[in-house]
Amino acid sequence: MLPLKKILIIGVGWEQIPLVIKAKKHGLYVIVTAWWEEKHIPADKIYKTDSRNLEELDKIISIEQPDYITADESDSSMFAVAFFAEKYHFYGPKLKTQTITNNKYLQRICVSKTSVLQPEYQLCWNLEMVREFAARVGYPFMIKPLDNCGSIGVSKICQESETEPLWLKAVANSYSRMCIAEKCIVGNVITADGFSDSTGFEFIAASNKEMYPENENVAKALYYPGTFSGSMFEKIKEAAELTAKAVEIDFGFAHLEFILEKESNDIYFVEAANRGGGVYISNIILEEITGIDYCQALLQMAMGKPVSAKCHQQYTKKAMLYFLESREAGSAVNAPVETIPQACQAIHINRKNQTVNVKNDASAGRYGVAVLAGDTFADLVQAGAHLERAFAGYTQEYFWIK
Repeated sequence: MLPLKKILIIGVGWEQIPLVIKAKKHGLYVIVTAWWEEKHIPADKIYKTDSRNLEELDKIISIEQPDYITADESDSSMFAVAFFAEKYHFYGPKLKTQTITNNKYLQRICVSKTSVLQPEYQLCWNLEMVREFAARVGYPFMIKPLDNCGSIGVSKICQESETEPLWLKAVANSYSRMCIAEKCIVGNVITADGFSDSTGFEFIAASNKEMYPENENVAKALYYPGTFSGSMFEKIKEAAELTAKAVEIDFGFAHLEFILEKESNDIYFVEAANRGGGVYISNIILEEITGIDYCQALLQMAMGKPVSAKCHQQYTKKAMLYFLESREAGSAVNAPVETIPQACQAIHINRKNQTVNVKNDASAGRYGVAVLAGDTFADLVQAGAHLERAFAGYTQEYFWIK
């Protein structure tokens, strides 16, 4: 009997569990580097290693001699895949592309060569430069770490007294210790997802984001494939295709963000990533709305197989990514999965009785997340609210994938 082919999946947390499961179903010997609890990861071998530690990852590759390498939903993990694909000739995304998509300034330079609109921006590596930008564009404006993800360290600076502390917050969360300042565009944040297979890039779908009223930088829910008019859908699609080409995405997922300006309905570029959207967007939501297993397609590409995964924007159902919040303990439900609608596809509760200050927390750490799929957004909103009530005061860590 021939030994199983080995695949190394870099940077596994709860978001990447579907990818691990499908790799196992594919008959592969699955090695992962992980930051999450090992008890939940169905891999054959697990290393606790930071995805940014390329030297340590190189040692693991030398020891394990994997046949394939992949990752998803993490910028640093995808950069590592591209780095080792370049070094050892694995199948994977280009290192050049990952360098661009891991740097907000380089993204803006590339997209500036297209017709896609962008907010005014400036690379800043000291406080004086940030203040000069404020003097030029006025308040409010955004300050962002140059090379972090998940809205970590991102702030809206509304007045001069906030400039120094929020700039320091951005610097503290920037690996390069540099930041990018951007003019605020008033409007709605939208995402755009695509996939580049063996035949080229295809835009898959866009989503509307519903933000917390008390913090417009933090999403409460995302709705796929969105509630856009036909003409607006085509505008988003065009912007996504131009952006993906500008940053040279030609392998796997593209997850892009834009702002739809409130007054003009113009689309402004925010950022681009050569990876799938996190919190199950790439490995559950896109499959739910299209019927196409993009997670499987990514694995096949990592194995060097020809892949054609085209949906042509034909959607089979609607899906909602809903962030659960529990500010006050309520009556616990002993078996919440049995109480939720059958449309629920995935659920994760981060920690028992964890409360989160949404006003101050700009990224990860919310109480839990649910992915729901069905025929109407109205039904999904109702189901999400039901889940939030069900898990209020729930006293156990909970993790479930249907």
